[in-house]
Amino acid sequence: MQTPSTSTGPPRSGPNAPREGGPVHRVQQHALDLVEDIKSWIDLKVQHKQLELQAKVESKLNVIILGVILLVLALYIFGLVLTAISLGLGAWLGHPAWGFALTAGLLTLIAGVLAALRPNFVQRDASAQVPVMPHEGPPALPDTPEPARLSTPPSSTRSVSTS
Repeated sequence: MQTPSTSTGPPRSGPNAPREGGPVHRVQQHALDLVEDIKSWIDLKVQHKQLELQAKVESKLNVIILGVILLVLALYIFGLVLTAISLGLGAWLGHPAWGFALTAGLLTLIAGVLAALRPNFVQRDASAQVPVMPHEGPPALPDTPEPARLSTPPSSTRSVSTS
């Protein structure tokens, strides 16, 4: 008695072997093509998501770089304006040092008022929830009124029947 070989050698020959142009071979080839198509589709989806993410990051970086450049220019212009104001006040008061002293005093006063008032320039949306960190414990319950109680308390004596 002969046992079938389990080796992965050349294709079997005989009546049960898949023929090159037979239906089993065609279905097998279609299945292999389908698997390859699905793999390539998944690879393309991953590449598409990577490109979308890269485009978002590049857009945000462009906004940040532009903001930094504009901030540097604004600070430079602010310095020039303060210098011009100081020199103008100094010419009016008789000496440039008085103009710079008055400008520095005014800026110190503004900084002190802002530090004392601590205004909130950005308001958080009231509906936004702040996530609770694990070490902080559970969030506090909102203040809600007690639920309405029954008008008659439940009876404390109940008849128990033993049968």
